[in-house]
Amino acid sequence: MTNKINKIKILAFILLAFSSCVAKNEEITKPLIIDIFEEDSVMNLTLQMNIQKVLTDIGEDRNWHKGDLIWNEKTIKVEVKTRGNFRRNPENCNFPPLFLAFDSLTRIGTPFEKYDKIRLVSHCQKDSSTYEQISLEEHNIYKTYSLFTDKSVATRLCKITYQDTENKEPTSTKIAFFLEGTDYSAKRLGVKLVEQTDTIQYLESNSFLTTQLAVFQFMVGNADWSISNKHNLSILEMPNQDYVAIPFDFDFAGIIDAPYAGTDPNLGTESVTERVYRGYCQSDAELVLVLEKFKEKEKEVKEVWQNLPFQQPERKAKSLKYIDGFYTIIQNKDSIDYYFLKNCR
Repeated sequence: MTNKINKIKILAFILLAFSSCVAKNEEITKPLIIDIFEEDSVMNLTLQMNIQKVLTDIGEDRNWHKGDLIWNEKTIKVEVKTRGNFRRNPENCNFPPLFLAFDSLTRIGTPFEKYDKIRLVSHCQKDSSTYEQISLEEHNIYKTYSLFTDKSVATRLCKITYQDTENKEPTSTKIAFFLEGTDYSAKRLGVKLVEQTDTIQYLESNSFLTTQLAVFQFMVGNADWSISNKHNLSILEMPNQDYVAIPFDFDFAGIIDAPYAGTDPNLGTESVTERVYRGYCQSDAELVLVLEKFKEKEKEVKEVWQNLPFQQPERKAKSLKYIDGFYTIIQNKDSIDYYFLKNCR
């Protein structure tokens, strides 16, 4: 009887060890799904939707439209809606940016698993490669800003094949990028996103990071932002109760020079490529510290633009020349005095 019990125990031990090995092997071989914004490679996806119905639904009371997003042969059920203000106007864009809302079940096991909704920045005009380049370069401005601070919005470059489900229009593949919502940025950083209705004065914000933001906007030639009006940025409240601005919407930047980008008549400029410093006046010492950080990052900044995939050679040369212009300015004391000290607000 004892021998029989011992045999049963041995058999049970073998079965337990075998099942443990199988479980460990499954754990090892289980594919690791990486969050969409934690990788830098270009994503290739297919978005199936009623293109005409989605793109013409651009009023203030817009609807969500059913579609499918295909990633690695896996179909994710989505709903799609046009978004934006300027680019939703058909006089400016015939392919506006989109919201994608993900089905809670079919997004499991994909890079979109933790996102209810995500922004897609598209190519604005269907029949011009220039507008793909604009999306590409706007993505790269976000990427450049992340070199200076983690208080930035994450992006992920992609190539999307658009398939019409109703009218059987020819399939098109375009450059685009996914844009992290600032609510998700706040969660990632473990801080609070300030409500849009709250008024934040410039002097309440973190001085160094705000000056750094203003200098960055000057570097890329973007004057289309404001902290006091919360225009094209959100405000984060840090644990120490400092406020930090987190910017977005860079398509009016001079480094891009989009055909539709207009100048602010209050600034007295004739082109968006003309740099205007919109930061507030700070101490000379703080400005020196901020500019030193930009000088330290010069090689990294230029590498980000030199290595940007899919950028047309003539546009790459233009981008690098524009960056060179900024670094020429901050190496010259008279230029620093003129742009940052005499013309600060």
